[in-house]
Amino acid sequence: MKSLELINNIFSLLFPTVGSVWEHMIASLGGGAPDKSPHGDLDMEKYVNKTLRRQLVRTMLVTMREYSHCSIGNNLCVMVLDQIKGLFDVVDVVELQKFVINEFRERH
Repeated sequence: MKSLELINNIFSLLFPTVGSVWEHMIASLGGGAPDKSPHGDLDMEKYVNKTLRRQLVRTMLVTMREYSHCSIGNNLCVMVLDQIKGLFDVVDVVELQKFVINEFRERH
């Protein structure tokens, strides 16, 4: 749980221009959101490579599956996935689709 909080906080601090919280905050202020991180040339694509992204996606899905009773853990997983959604490729999307289909099939 603590590691999920840490990875979420790292992404939120370094890349505040991603995620729905940032979008809602900017919309409530009536301004347009900047496209880049406020930390200069810090770009998520440079630091979250394909291997790390795939491992993050797998880890978040395993956590959601194994700890389905923990709503805080699931919420953190969804927040992390929301922060890296701009980096997803076809393989990541297919993995997410399979997860959703399998979870619904098992539970209903």
